[in-house]
Amino acid sequence: MVSGTGADGSPATFVLKINADISLLKTFAWKFDGTGYEYSLSIKRADYDHFRDLTAPSDRRDRGNSSDVNFAVTADTADDSYLKTLADYFADKAEGWSGQKTAGFVLAFVQYIEYKYDSDSVGYDEYWKYPLETLFDQNGDCEDTTILYCAIMREMGYGTAMIIMPGHMAAGVSVEWEMNYTGSKNSIADIHYVELGGVKYYYGETTGTGWHIGEVPSSTGLDKLDEKDITVYTVKGLEEAAP
Repeated sequence: MVSGTGADGSPATFVLKINADISLLKTFAWKFDGTGYEYSLSIKRADYDHFRDLTAPSDRRDRGNSSDVNFAVTADTADDSYLKTLADYFADKAEGWSGQKTAGFVLAFVQYIEYKYDSDSVGYDEYWKYPLETLFDQNGDCEDTTILYCAIMREMGYGTAMIIMPGHMAAGVSVEWEMNYTGSKNSIADIHYVELGGVKYYYGETTGTGWHIGEVPSSTGLDKLDEKDITVYTVKGLEEAAP
């Protein structure tokens, strides 16, 4: 609703309606291993609005158990076509690459999404976005980019997890580790992962650029935390999430 002046000079109120059928082109640019990439994704406004209305803000705050944590990745199929489009793009670009390098490529894409606090982005202190919301807004905080990363990697067939610690969240991804990957700055002593059910999920920092799979920023304080302060939830795979 907008206030203005009518043709006769008298005060008037105009109601502006957004056409939900329109599609908006969202362009993403990022770098990986010294090469620049750019990709554009067309998103329907109606699909974005669907996710904005799907879960009340009060229900998007810190989720208390594994089913809650999975809500944003697996709860709805309206974003499946977008995630598949992205997954197909990454798989095509990464053809012939190792799983570790592919996971790092997708991680770089997510890292270049603008970091924005929930209070600045959506007006709430805590608000976990669905993947399509983060893609449409082209911004988010650590929970949002972690959820997006896990959703894309899940669509590509990788096992993923969400690593939750005081004041921060990061992703975990199950890949075959290759020490000869020259893009990594890690030595074996620096590789960080969590292990659940015999599966290793390598740490993926989704905020800030330049972090490789397995590298943990010192700012997280992860090395100083007790195990009881770290919660890890695996993300349901495609078959598990099927109705």
